[in-house]
Amino acid sequence: MDGESQQLIADCFLRTIVDPRSTNAPNEPPATKQPVKVELQVLRLKDESQTLIMDTLRAIHGESFQLGDISKYEDKGGRMKKGFWQDRGNLIIQGGVDFSNIPRTGNSNEDKFRMYAVMKLHSYAFHRSHCEEALDHHDGDVDKALALLFSKYFPSPSDLQPPAEDHNEDELCTLRADEREVLESIYDKLFVEKEHNRVWQLKFKIDHLLTHSPSEMKKQAEREAQQAAEEKRRMLEALAKKKKVKREKCWNFAKGKCRYGNRCHYSHEPDESDSEEKKGSKKADKTTEEDPNWFFLEIRFPPGNRYPFERPILLLKTTCSDIPEQLCLRVNRRLVQECIELTNDGMPCIYAVADLLQNDAEIGQFIEQDRYQFPDGRRSLFYVPEQDAGESGIGENLPTHHQRGVTGRQTGSKVNPEQVMKEDRNIVRKFMDKQTNDAYKEMLRNRRKLPAWTKMAEIINLMESHQILVISGETGCGKSTQVPQFLLDDWLLQSSKLQSKEPLRHVEIICTQPRRLSAIGVAERVAEERNEKIGNTVGYQIRLENKISSSTRLTFCTTGILLRRLQSDPTLTSVTHIIVDEVHERSEESDFLLLILKELLFKRTDLKVILMSATLNSNLFSSYFGDIPVLDIPGRTFPVEQLFLEDILERSEFVLEPDSQFCRKLRKGEQELLMQELEYSDVKAANAAPAKTIKDENLKMADMFARYAGK
Repeated sequence: MDGESQQLIADCFLRTIVDPRSTNAPNEPPATKQPVKVELQVLRLKDESQTLIMDTLRAIHGESFQLGDISKYEDKGGRMKKGFWQDRGNLIIQGGVDFSNIPRTGNSNEDKFRMYAVMKLHSYAFHRSHCEEALDHHDGDVDKALALLFSKYFPSPSDLQPPAEDHNEDELCTLRADEREVLESIYDKLFVEKEHNRVWQLKFKIDHLLTHSPSEMKKQAEREAQQAAEEKRRMLEALAKKKKVKREKCWNFAKGKCRYGNRCHYSHEPDESDSEEKKGSKKADKTTEEDPNWFFLEIRFPPGNRYPFERPILLLKTTCSDIPEQLCLRVNRRLVQECIELTNDGMPCIYAVADLLQNDAEIGQFIEQDRYQFPDGRRSLFYVPEQDAGESGIGENLPTHHQRGVTGRQTGSKVNPEQVMKEDRNIVRKFMDKQTNDAYKEMLRNRRKLPAWTKMAEIINLMESHQILVISGETGCGKSTQVPQFLLDDWLLQSSKLQSKEPLRHVEIICTQPRRLSAIGVAERVAEERNEKIGNTVGYQIRLENKISSSTRLTFCTTGILLRRLQSDPTLTSVTHIIVDEVHERSEESDFLLLILKELLFKRTDLKVILMSATLNSNLFSSYFGDIPVLDIPGRTFPVEQLFLEDILERSEFVLEPDSQFCRKLRKGEQELLMQELEYSDVKAANAAPAKTIKDENLKMADMFARYAGK
């Protein structure tokens, strides 16, 4: 059949003609199913695979693991019968089934709880594999797993001694309760006690950390673009309004309805100012309703924790999803360091840590400089580097005379002398650069006007020749602000004359004040006179708050703070000068401090002490310390004028209204009597002054004039 005939048949028949040859094709049988599981009897591995498996076995069983003979492996009822053995020097593995890839269903309560627990631990920026390992290690106890992760990621310094057992649980609970009340009064709703006396939480909006979030930076750029477009639109509308002739508003339309409608000659446009205010209020409501990206500082007190004499568990988390986990860990590490420094002295540290978290400059500098390596997520949480393990093994084999003995209580992190020397040189350099500053020169001119400035050279000479000195100065002489600066400036000037390779003498000055307000006020004034920010070279430390840093060399504190520091460091190792201000204000703390200082001067001959007192009791303190020299600084007084309320009203020409709340109400009889006295009586008559027991409000006009005529 040719092609034309096939085309004609296809056009006539609706159904396609079947080719008879296709029916003769044989039907192939269906393929047989492959076996689901084939057990490998013997598997021979390459040398590389054998090395990897041996490394895995040694990681599980220890570095000393070696393969034994097949007879050492017995069937213990498992499915891995005689799993592996050594034959002719090669590793041989018998077939088995791998159950590690079987997915969890997630439907059971245990799986749901585990999933929630891992998510909670991971929210604190810990690695997910470490969270699972810590949770398995403590059999699902979230609190213990969190404490384990905190100890591994933020280990305590090696030389940190355990806290003393001087305080019982009731005293510790009282101290925490006091701090909790202070935090509640400061932060209000931002502070929450999630678990009584166990878990606290502070809530912050920290903009300088949100700059590390790509999504937040993108939103910020979009907001700035919208604001620019909105300002441009408003400018164009303002220009259009100026060109457009403005018609007067229709009062009928403003009241509700104008009967003239579109034919009205007045404007029916709505008030744009009201609409803009409504739009602005709606936008403000939306912004307040939207939940911003918050940072949460969580403070945990595990059982047995002796805070404020021991660091608590500090954890930082955020609701911003794309903040880098390493960033949160590094910020948390800086907060833990600050907490350790304060708790070494038994100081409550939560407010100081929260204030540090919001300090943009210090946190940013620490993030840039910190190079600490956190535990690797690819390794076990309990992984110990080989070099550390080797060093510890060597130390264990040494004789007993190589063991380190405890010669005294050592707390706090080790002070690196090289770092301190570098910081001292930096302080000296900044001080010399400041000499050409106009603001500093102006402050220096004001300081020269104080009476204490004339005694600067004499004070420095006496301190070089004596270990203790009493300075007696009247009020207003400038002893509280100038004497600490004399010591600090003398050290800076002497250090600036040294060569770059010569070692610097380290100086740390502590000045005590009887009250917290005076410590803060004097510190801020001294920092202002030195033209620097509080917390740099000059700082203060009071209960629940401190403004000090690694570059602080002059610290103003209360007497109780110094006593608390003496508990942790009885010899005040790093302190070179102690100034006790207002020592004439006798109290139990100040007298106890003088008693300790008198004993400490015999142990530390390099320690210098200055007692600053009023003129009354200076000889008493001099005789107590063995007739030490007394330096008198004259004070200066300023003219004081007393002004009473009547004088102020007269000078300001203020007139009291009859119906004012400050005027005494007169009854009808009193008002008539007053009018009669004003009309008929001679108020200038030479009457005798009334008795002092009679109040002014009960005097008549003549008696009032007689009482105050000569004043």
